[in-house]
Amino acid sequence: MTYKQANNYIVKKVYVDPMSSVDVMYLKNFESLKLIKGQLTPIRTPLVGFGGHVVHPEGMITLMMTVRRHPRCRTVPVNFVVVKADFPYNMLMNRPTLNALRAINFMYYLSFKFFTLTGIAEVGNDVCAARECYLPTLQTASASTSGQSSERRSNILSIDCIDPRQTEKSKRLEIGDEVEDILLDLRRQMVDLLRGYRDVFAWAADEVQGVPHHLMMHELNVDLQAHPVKQKKRHFNP
Repeated sequence: MTYKQANNYIVKKVYVDPMSSVDVMYLKNFESLKLIKGQLTPIRTPLVGFGGHVVHPEGMITLMMTVRRHPRCRTVPVNFVVVKADFPYNMLMNRPTLNALRAINFMYYLSFKFFTLTGIAEVGNDVCAARECYLPTLQTASASTSGQSSERRSNILSIDCIDPRQTEKSKRLEIGDEVEDILLDLRRQMVDLLRGYRDVFAWAADEVQGVPHHLMMHELNVDLQAHPVKQKKRHFNP
């Protein structure tokens, strides 16, 4: 892909993801293109999905990007969200740019095609470069996910803490759980508050009062005048 600003730059290692809704440029590539942070438009919306954690963008910038080379090429404006994160790719070209190009993506062949004034252009991928970037991505995602799983487990407040049927059971602490005093005190206050108002919760279906039965009943939208037909027996291979 060719990116055009004051000069022409050839940007490689661009990840194409038709499922994401934001085009992303990483800060290291942003600085390599000799752009300055004064050109960024501030945004406050965080992004979720970079290794499983929340990332606060540096800002947004609109750039003209040319895909492929003359004569079969297209130049479209792209709103890049600049992110400071460690990632093997330089850019993430996602659904907004693909829609602007009216591109058709082929996941199996690692390529996509789009219409130009001189015919159909195809953007392929280097399998070796894709594999080189894919392996570090998996390592980063697995490391961040394993580090956050234990933290999320200790912060979860189970419903068993206020269930009157579970109050007699003692709480078991697993080896390796680390609970700070402040969080423990806050958890105890929340449990006491919920236990004080546990009469507002329904712990079984027969305790739900004042709710019409049709709200809890599932009905099949079937024509009562239709004649029931039994399907023929079908044989499947063992």
